[in-house]
Amino acid sequence: MELPIYQTEEDALLVCPDGWTVSKAEDAFEKLPTGRIWERKELLCDGTVPVLDQSLADTLGFHRDEAGVSASPESPVVTFANHTCAMRLVIRPFSVIQNVFPLVGRPAKTDTRFLLYWLNRRVHIEEYKGHFPDLRRLWFPLPPLAEQRAIAGVLGALDDKIESNRRTREIVDQYLLAEYLGRHRPDWVSVRLGDCADLLPGKFLDKAHYGESGTYPVLGSNSEMGWTETPLYDGELICLARIGSNFGAVRLCLNGAWINNNASAIRAKSGFDLLSVFYFLKTFDFGSIRRGSGQPFLAHNDVENLELRLPLVKDRDNLMELGRVLSRRAELAQQESRVLRNVRDALLPELLSGRLRVSDAEKAVEGAL
Repeated sequence: MELPIYQTEEDALLVCPDGWTVSKAEDAFEKLPTGRIWERKELLCDGTVPVLDQSLADTLGFHRDEAGVSASPESPVVTFANHTCAMRLVIRPFSVIQNVFPLVGRPAKTDTRFLLYWLNRRVHIEEYKGHFPDLRRLWFPLPPLAEQRAIAGVLGALDDKIESNRRTREIVDQYLLAEYLGRHRPDWVSVRLGDCADLLPGKFLDKAHYGESGTYPVLGSNSEMGWTETPLYDGELICLARIGSNFGAVRLCLNGAWINNNASAIRAKSGFDLLSVFYFLKTFDFGSIRRGSGQPFLAHNDVENLELRLPLVKDRDNLMELGRVLSRRAELAQQESRVLRNVRDALLPELLSGRLRVSDAEKAVEGAL
């Protein structure tokens, strides 16, 4: 979804609703100092302060020094990634890498939570360059402050539920992984991955064949790319990221998926349980078999030759039954999030243009939640 942009004040005035004003983007926010700019090699796997990268949601790592930027639920901060154009709302103290800019709404003019929806998706990646100057010079209609807060409240309610569903998936994964590790015993079976599962290649899928709706996720090396009606592989499978900085990331899919060409699918052979393989891979250090000095990748043969430690049948059956029940609940939460995103994305341009009243949008959100 793309939102309209206006290069001049005159263009923005032509579509400005009654009672609204127009503003240049850079006049509606303040850019905060970032403190120290961090690099990947300096970061820890855990710590007190997350370091945000240029993605929509990920952290590059953590440190234990003073945070570069203060943020809280009462005083949130919006970040803009200069090269990827990704924006996010942050409600805890954080630090950043280079080219991640923290922004807040200008006092008495712009609500910070509204700022996220107002500016997001206005500029798009055209080449590897800094996009912040392009964003700063644009003009947009701007509602009164009270209406900004109401709009942000409606859209934020949907995003809060989406985030809650994401945490559900995360909690399920953490709980089942802890159960797997807690039951690990020396007498578990040692087996080569290629003997207990098939490692299947991903395949490129043109953007024309997937979008924001569909039955099956389209999975690449870094993230969920979209949804499609045709899976490359059906049934239970694991998506393994094999190429790029996210190599070694795994995702469990219980009902099939399209796996793109920078990842591979793993399917259990007869007599073996896929969830046992999944939890082993979640704990494996793929850095130990990484290849490539520039672009990192995992070689097909290296993955097939991994020696797995799998639970005995008496341990496996109870654990895998629990795993499937909880994983299916988490998948249902993800499916709900897809619906909520569609509702949010349908409301967003209507609210930002003034064509839809906040009270009507609140009724739509009540129905969706």
